[in-house]
Amino acid sequence: MTTVPINTIKIPDLDGIDTRVENGAILDASEIKLLTRIIRKQAASQGRPKPASNWVKVATVEAEGVPRPAGSKTPGQAKSGKLYVRDSSGVKGKAWREAVAIAGKLAFYNIAPLTGPVAVRVRFGMPRPKNHFRTGKYSHIRKDTAPEFHLKVPDATKLWRSAEDSLKGIAWLDDSQVVRQEITKEFNDRPGVSITIYRWEG
Repeated sequence: MTTVPINTIKIPDLDGIDTRVENGAILDASEIKLLTRIIRKQAASQGRPKPASNWVKVATVEAEGVPRPAGSKTPGQAKSGKLYVRDSSGVKGKAWREAVAIAGKLAFYNIAPLTGPVAVRVRFGMPRPKNHFRTGKYSHIRKDTAPEFHLKVPDATKLWRSAEDSLKGIAWLDDSQVVRQEITKEFNDRPGVSITIYRWEG
């Protein structure tokens, strides 16, 4: 069996890679081959650039209030002949959409509506019912058993549709640009929505 002192091994193009082996170690041909393969793999992984995300944060829209879903749209015509579309979400739904739109204008006050792909990370905070809290002088303290996530209506997707429509022409030109969505619906002592918006740089 042929053996070679470790200090006689020369592996090219491995500058900066730690190839030290205990002084006086002797390697046979198979061990040399294995060591070479390991070191080359280590060199390749260290020299490979880490993938960078092409999503760049633009702004965060934060609106306070009880989130409301989008209602169904009903077309109609006034006596004057003017056409209109009525949203079944009513006055509260309209007030919520206006709150989101105002928050959007504040967040984008010096930013033009995005024209390319858009990603959003959305967190809806829903009001907690009284039975999530203790009673008497401890009524301000939440019970340990109070759930974190809101599992009843309205659906998270319907809440997002309402908020998404509210930001059209403010954060983006058209809702079709929103290609990635991460939506969370949970209880919060301060109801509202937080929408972090990202643009794609490709």
